[in-house]
Amino acid sequence: MRHILPAAALSAVSAVLAGQAPAQITPEDAWTLYAEQVRATGLEIRATESRVGQTLVLSNILFAVPLPDAIGSLEILAGPVQLTGQEDGSVSIHYPENTRIRIVGRSAENPQLQLDAAITVAMADHTSVATGTPVEILLRSSSSSLQFRLAELRLRGDPEIEGLSSEQIRLSYSISSPESARFYRRDDGLVHLEAQSTAGEIAYEFVIDLPEAGVRSQNYGTTAATETSFALSLPRGGIDYADLSSSLRAGMTLEAATRTSGTTTMAISSIGDQASSLQDSRSASGNATLRLGSGGFAVLAETTGIALSYSMPDLLPFAVNGTVGGLQFSASFPVLASGDTQRASYAVALSDLAVEDRLFRLLDPTGLVPQDPLSFEVDVESRVRLLADVLDFATIGQMIRMFINPVEVSEVTLNQGNLSGFGAAVESSGHFTLDFEDLESFDGMPRPEGTATARLSGVNQLLDRLVTVGLLGDGQAGAARMGLGMMTRVVGDDMLESNVEITPEAQVFVNGARMR
Repeated sequence: MRHILPAAALSAVSAVLAGQAPAQITPEDAWTLYAEQVRATGLEIRATESRVGQTLVLSNILFAVPLPDAIGSLEILAGPVQLTGQEDGSVSIHYPENTRIRIVGRSAENPQLQLDAAITVAMADHTSVATGTPVEILLRSSSSSLQFRLAELRLRGDPEIEGLSSEQIRLSYSISSPESARFYRRDDGLVHLEAQSTAGEIAYEFVIDLPEAGVRSQNYGTTAATETSFALSLPRGGIDYADLSSSLRAGMTLEAATRTSGTTTMAISSIGDQASSLQDSRSASGNATLRLGSGGFAVLAETTGIALSYSMPDLLPFAVNGTVGGLQFSASFPVLASGDTQRASYAVALSDLAVEDRLFRLLDPTGLVPQDPLSFEVDVESRVRLLADVLDFATIGQMIRMFINPVEVSEVTLNQGNLSGFGAAVESSGHFTLDFEDLESFDGMPRPEGTATARLSGVNQLLDRLVTVGLLGDGQAGAARMGLGMMTRVVGDDMLESNVEITPEAQVFVNGARMR
């Protein structure tokens, strides 16, 4: 996926805006375009406005988060914010160094059930300047640090939760040297936001301490550096979370990408008299991209250089440590109904999972079983036909109740299905079509047609070694070999192969022998 609004693009946008004549905005222009962006997300926003010379003061800023009527309401209160017009036509935006954001929530089912929380926000050396025109505004912001902390928490309406407070639940989040550039613009039917941000170290703390219940959970994490890019287009009339399909058809798109380095996490937990545990993980780098639009949804995530540690001192004599070379995940699928088939895919891969020697020596003191790292990869794609929009939950629910499948899968392709480790390996691939017109040949299932192949190496030797070290019984190994003998054929020294074919006549062949 392409990077969204890279630095060069931001510089170009800034140059274009700077070259416009006149390139001036008022504080009201900046506030109006920002508020329009917020309303386009489906939120309500309002504030008390007052003018003092060149400064527009916004106080009592209220964000109302739309929730289904059956759930209740959620409101966020913030401010004050000062927007001051400058002689060069720009607008400087000033936030207090220390401010509080209040969050109020109420349940519709039980009006007595209420949430009242306060988050403190601390900024150091913050600057924020907006430039451009009333319909195109570039906002650049930076701080030396930014900190969020849960300062108050009150829950009412249920005796089981009324005792919870910010003393039992601690939450903090801090960002070092955050910088961002956000480009707001509007056209005839859409509002757009394109943004890029960078940050130094990010740290968080999340602690739950419930002495009466004997529960204590501590979670900490840091990231050395983060880069994020983001692009969002929304209908100017706003989106309806109960009908996102209409928004997608009206031009709603979302693209996001993030890159991190030097991530660490730690989790310490204990429940009553049970043994406490410590989990620690580190990764060298991570990347993720996400895309949503009328063409479908796609996500890709990758992490490299992973180190893991787990210890339970009361039960384990030592910590279990391991490493992973890399972990990848990707998925894509359509979201809007169509009479034509559309592509969907799913892939996950883990490379070089290794556990330290101490654990292996407990299981295999002789060292007979190879300790080569474990890797696996699954890569599947398909052609599907959606009979209803994925986000139209009401229609999909009705179809399921009527025993109508909202998704028809016409083709499935296994590009790769690989597993290797401990001296053995499996590689597989295949392709099948599915006929939804024939639901009789396979007892109500769409009739498949196609072939699949699997190749195995080193499996028999691995079974022998597991029996020798006592990790597998002779009977279990014999049953495994019998199953392999029925489904595979020998093609080399400790090399097996299996070919499965399903014909148009619904016949099933395994290695040329008819099984059905």
